[in-house]
Amino acid sequence: MAEPGDAIGMMPLNRLFAWLARRAPMLLPVPFAALSLAARRLSEDRLRERLASQMPPADVAIIGRPEISSIFFEDLATKHPTRAKASAQDFALFARPWGFELEQISSVPVHIWQGDQDVNVPVHHAERYADLIPGSTLHLAEGEGHLLVYDRGAEIVDAATGTAATD
Repeated sequence: MAEPGDAIGMMPLNRLFAWLARRAPMLLPVPFAALSLAARRLSEDRLRERLASQMPPADVAIIGRPEISSIFFEDLATKHPTRAKASAQDFALFARPWGFELEQISSVPVHIWQGDQDVNVPVHHAERYADLIPGSTLHLAEGEGHLLVYDRGAEIVDAATGTAATD
């Protein structure tokens, strides 16, 4: 989140989290705790409605599948003592310098998976990372969003373990 325009295409809530992560990281657990509380208090239908209003159609379809929906919403409604802190830490890491330049990555193969409809992490992030990391492979999934792992998990594992067929 260090480049101008990094928040373009990002859902409003994530823009707020990124802004807090850069300017007041100590406050970041507060909205995540509030979200966790809301997820426990709202009905599944109301929670689905609120999430769907910020998600691309591909992600809405994924959380609408019965086999995914039950696990997805049960997890959101489960009280985890470290959920808010872990979510805040994740955003803080995303929003600040990592201590190395992406151009320095050279000793391992890098595969970047990205849905072109992702509003959590917009596609221009993945494209920039792929441009900066020497020899990286960008797997751009047309019509997919942030939850592409549900449909592409096997491909992602194959790429990570070196068992993927070469393009």
